[in-house]
Amino acid sequence: MEIVEKIGIAIAGAMIAALVIYAFRVRQLYLLVPKMFGYSTLTEKGKILELRAFNRGRSMEEEVHIDMPPALSYELIASDHPDVLLQKNKLVLSRVSPQSEVSIVLMAEGAIEAESFSPTINSKTTKGKVVKKQEEVPPNAGIVVMSVGAFVLFIGLMFIIPSKWLDYQKEQKEAEKREILGRYAFLEQAGWRGLDHYIFSEARRSYSEIEFPMLFSSARRKGDNFEVQFLATNKTAAPLSVTAYFDTEKGGVSVEGKKSAFDVSVPPMQSIPLVVSTEIPRKLAAEKLFVTISFKFGEEQLWGLRFYPSLNKAANNALQGTPASGRP
Repeated sequence: MEIVEKIGIAIAGAMIAALVIYAFRVRQLYLLVPKMFGYSTLTEKGKILELRAFNRGRSMEEEVHIDMPPALSYELIASDHPDVLLQKNKLVLSRVSPQSEVSIVLMAEGAIEAESFSPTINSKTTKGKVVKKQEEVPPNAGIVVMSVGAFVLFIGLMFIIPSKWLDYQKEQKEAEKREILGRYAFLEQAGWRGLDHYIFSEARRSYSEIEFPMLFSSARRKGDNFEVQFLATNKTAAPLSVTAYFDTEKGGVSVEGKKSAFDVSVPPMQSIPLVVSTEIPRKLAAEKLFVTISFKFGEEQLWGLRFYPSLNKAANNALQGTPASGRP
């Protein structure tokens, strides 16, 4: 999934880069006739025209010419560009700089109406466009694309950054969790499982990293009867209540003749031994047998702790009928 995401980002980046390059290279040549003055001391039958040529692109436009209806006669009156020539019905500009405009004032003699006056504008490389309003002259395409791209990027980052931050936070928490769990690997090696229920509890703060509320003491087997002894220790200021009994994995054979410990109370700063036992069915696989244990420290209840005799060297020796020893 991560590879697909990276490929998608690479393709999108390439497309955006191509679009930006195109936008900055595209030609944008426009002509506007904003005003046509019907009254002037310079002419009785003609009109005064204002023409404005726009180069919105980022490239120089060369050999720009504005062609006007040939039925009229024209005279150049003024311009803000020094390099403007009038050739009969054609205005010629040798060049128009990028992102600039040129204003030209002409006198046109003859029957002329604003609706019928239709000039054109072209350059050496570009066919320009005639617009009727200033608002129709667009800004530079590159700037537009960059602005839109920046906006899209901002919106994207508004979604991506929180998501990535949450992923980072999650990874940090997972790494911290693995680091903390690693400190209690000695308990897993001694046959304990479900330790995260204890490790991330408030009660754990009362114990050092080499301590645990319940420690295996010894195990013995006599015939089908299997007995395990633990030492429960309360290092908290609240009473500790311990419940422990044998059980089997899902799908395993049920155990009977159990001797369980229910709500055994351990006063603060004291230790009490407790014993649990069961009759082991002949068809039961040793690895499916475990002791389930719960702690209650005041109002805090911890479930899900398990002790597997088959994973503890001393307990497994007793379970298999070999000479047993005390706590490893």
